[in-house]
Amino acid sequence: MRRNVLVLLLACVTLAACQTTGDISYTPTVPLIPGLSASIAAVTVQDVRDEKPNRLATLRGLYGNPAKVFDTTKPVSDEVAAIVIAALRARGMFALAAPYRIQINLRTLYGDTYFARRTFIDMDLNVVDPAGRVVYKDTVKQDKVGFDVFSDIEDVVAFTQLFLNTTIDGMLDKAAFRAALSPPGKPFPSS
Repeated sequence: MRRNVLVLLLACVTLAACQTTGDISYTPTVPLIPGLSASIAAVTVQDVRDEKPNRLATLRGLYGNPAKVFDTTKPVSDEVAAIVIAALRARGMFALAAPYRIQINLRTLYGDTYFARRTFIDMDLNVVDPAGRVVYKDTVKQDKVGFDVFSDIEDVVAFTQLFLNTTIDGMLDKAAFRAALSPPGKPFPSS
């Protein structure tokens, strides 16, 4: 009887994933192009992912079981909002009295390793004017694969964070995004 209990306990410990907790942050991945004005006053992120609110990455074992997981200290939606605000601030495009706000619908943001590092991003970015009208829409749905089967959970998180930062930089530097925020008669120069 004792042996069965010991075997069961060992099995539970083996199957349980080790959890790491931390935060992600913004680091520019491209040379920054300043905006014409501070146009964005707020960023909200609606997390509709099929994940726990704080789950960002999983390192899988030989059988696909979660061996290690990474959870953010705040919900991923708050982390993404903070990253977008930091990216806007770095471009001089964020001010609390600005006329526009950004709404993001986050369907997927997840890092995973099972024979390869993969990161998935699927989200909508909408710019909303003071009257509540959507004046600009952008959707990104992509994944990135890195072939490194000996990754640790920190590698998976770094890979995911870099991909998120690259995606945000790309979205905020699009000519159509900049044009939607430009004052009338002052078009944003293309880069």
